[in-house]
Amino acid sequence: YQTATQALALSQQLGDKKRQARATNALAIASFHTGRMSEAGRVLKLTAANADEAGNGPLQTNALTRAGSVLLMSGRYNDALFCFQQNLQIFRQRKDRAGVARSLGQLGAVFAETGDFAQATAHLQQALPLARTVADRETEAAVLRRLVAVEKARGQWKAALQYGQQAQALMARIPRAFAHAELLYQLAGVHAALNEHTKAIELFKQALSIIHPLHLPQPEALVLGDYAAAQLKAGNAARARDLAVQALAMLLRTGGNNHLAARYHATHAEAQRILGQPAAALTSYRAALAALEEA
Repeated sequence: YQTATQALALSQQLGDKKRQARATNALAIASFHTGRMSEAGRVLKLTAANADEAGNGPLQTNALTRAGSVLLMSGRYNDALFCFQQNLQIFRQRKDRAGVARSLGQLGAVFAETGDFAQATAHLQQALPLARTVADRETEAAVLRRLVAVEKARGQWKAALQYGQQAQALMARIPRAFAHAELLYQLAGVHAALNEHTKAIELFKQALSIIHPLHLPQPEALVLGDYAAAQLKAGNAARARDLAVQALAMLLRTGGNNHLAARYHATHAEAQRILGQPAAALTSYRAALAALEEA
């Protein structure tokens, strides 16, 4: 992070747009991996602008993709939409079908997070056949994982599991740890909703074992938070309380996300209530309400 900051300052002094674009990109990546999520989103948008000025198209679209992803994880959905929509426009102008498929899938992910499942499904269903046409297995698997999330949110458990099975078949040939963890996390949520507590807890545990060594605070917070909720449903209030505390601590390392903080405080509050700690429960309920108001 310090080296990238120095490189950016030097490139700005030299007025070298190409080096400035590369240094900004390096700083954004370093910011992300050191938990500076707000800064990462801001710097990635700057990277895209610098890359555009330097005529570096691939760096521009890559930066917009990363910016959109960081902003999505930070709960800044409108900003994420803007980044992915810009990419979609660029890829369509280039007639890059693989890029169009990726952008449609990413837009679908944002709409899913905002609860607009009709738009999410429309974008994902456009992306899926396009990804298959260009034989882009990673994008196809990513779209299938997002369809699992959408169908899970809509309460369509059978469809969610079917998409999950298709994704698992593809993922066997894609050696990407984070993608495997994401799928396990989504499937764990489906089994939790079906009250299949043992299976859900097993999958959350597997997802956490993959995510933790990657040192990615935001995804780890997501897994911990839903893992806590699953333990609560399974009647393990003490374990739920401990996991909720871990989730909130991990979330703070990312700069925070009020939507998620409200959920995790509520889980912690309910666990404390069950454990016979009414004062602690009340404090956590108030924290959940405050987070919702800020969101």
